Amino acid sequence: MANYDFDAEARTAILAAIKLKRPVIRCYVCDTEKWTLAEGFIALPLLANFYVGRRGDGNIVCIALVCDKCGNTLLINTGQLGLSHLVAPSREELRKQWGLPPK
Repeated sequence: MANYDFDAEARTAILAAIKLKRPVIRCYVCDTEKWTLAEGFIALPLLANFYVGRRGDGNIVCIALVCDKCGNTLLINTGQLGLSHLVAPSREELRKQWGLPPK
């Protein structure tokens, strides 16, 4: 079973997935191509009502690339990178662990 930690293996998978989608990312603020991957996952909460701060169901889990020159920060959705398995088990995996039949 995976540990879901942001570790060297996760880092390598994230950088490879980004490189596959976009080999070169140019900062739209300062035009550099040098980025640093932040050492952890970011969870953006979904809000059912922003005004009163009522939480919705779940979070959007991202990784962050920080521009080495100006600090501009890009958030990239782990699901869109095909890396949801790095942050949590799939619903199918959970059903299996809990002894429930597949859907």
